Amino acid sequence: MDLSSVRYKITGEGQTLVLVNMHFQRIETWEKITVDLSRYYRLIYFEFPNQGSSPERSDFNSLTHYARFLKEFLEELGEDTGDMLAYGYSYGANIIRIMCLDLEVKFKALIIGGINPVLLKDYYIELIKNWNAVLEGSGMEVFAKMLCLRIFSPEYVSKNPSVTNVLVNGFHRNYDNKPEGLKAILNAPAVYYQNEGSKAEKYSCPVHVIACENDMIIPCNFVEEYSAIIKAQSFHVISRCGHDPIFEKSSELVKLIDDIAQQYED
Repeated sequence: MDLSSVRYKITGEGQTLVLVNMHFQRIETWEKITVDLSRYYRLIYFEFPNQGSSPERSDFNSLTHYARFLKEFLEELGEDTGDMLAYGYSYGANIIRIMCLDLEVKFKALIIGGINPVLLKDYYIELIKNWNAVLEGSGMEVFAKMLCLRIFSPEYVSKNPSVTNVLVNGFHRNYDNKPEGLKAILNAPAVYYQNEGSKAEKYSCPVHVIACENDMIIPCNFVEEYSAIIKAQSFHVISRCGHDPIFEKSSELVKLIDDIAQQYED
């Protein structure tokens, strides 16, 4: 892997924490929490292909491709994953899950959220089929607006009505020049669940699970069920928050990550 082709940042000092992106996330979005977290932790954050300003890769059409990318990226940096924590929500959490269960990568501990039991894979597949139909039938603007109303809680949208236009403009900026990349990353979870599945949910390190109370993509009760299935070290709920805690509840998310990560300081 050529690191010069990867958009990434390493900042701060202390225990290392890798932040794994959500589905369509730009690297800049992390700045809502990295300013505070970097006071106490060494942070690694980045973009996958098909995200933000990163290159289009239409062949990256399964979550496994993104998990392998992250594994190779950390290896190229010379990082020992056994000495670092990993955080990811939803898309990012599933990539961490695949790294640990399928690629047998070992971390010191995991903080994962918005993650559903594999028994709900058919729901996720149908959800993405629906998103595809909207994208192909109505175009990117309608797709982005629909996504906005699923990602953010009703309360957040009511208080921040301009967030819809922000998301639409972001999709145009990121994907007008890479439409095949958008399709590839959009379909990656469905392709994974259809063709590859997952191994037994047995992690080799401690796992802490986060749910958001008003998440309309992965409902809180299913995340709690996943936490019970894997016998997580702890389960936490961010109240009055939709599917994107970075935007809606950044200070609560920072405190939660910090509270968990402190348990693993040497």
